[in-house]
Amino acid sequence: SASAVMRIAPPSQSEGATFRPLFRRFAAAFLIASAAITFLSMWARVRPRKYEIGVLRFLGASKILVIAIVSTEAAVVSFGGALLAVVISHSALTGLNSLTAASPTYFIGFKSCLVTCSTIVGAAMSGSTIPCAVSVQRDVLTMLESDR
Repeated sequence: SASAVMRIAPPSQSEGATFRPLFRRFAAAFLIASAAITFLSMWARVRPRKYEIGVLRFLGASKILVIAIVSTEAAVVSFGGALLAVVISHSALTGLNSLTAASPTYFIGFKSCLVTCSTIVGAAMSGSTIPCAVSVQRDVLTMLESDR
């Protein structure tokens, strides 16, 4: 009979739209995890550099200059990584849209890219600045003697 036959209809736009909040929540959780990992990796990268910080201080660099050098390095590295991630994401999404002929097409907005980059750069800078600021407060000779 005709009523026993099931038809599989393509999902309507309203059904596809129900997945968007789920994707946004997943993206937010992924961004928070990425920021935490970036913070911890920058912290771990700066902490053992007490000797280099001590050398800079011994050569006459002020505390603020040393912190600025470390923070600038963290900002450049993390901004480059975040920019690369955005480019790869856009490329992958463009490829998926063309392969699946998604209707409506999915996109990543400028605001999302800006939030992602600023979150990662902020996490990297704070992850590098905190241990550097603690190390700068120590005595120069103690820093030069430690961990070498």
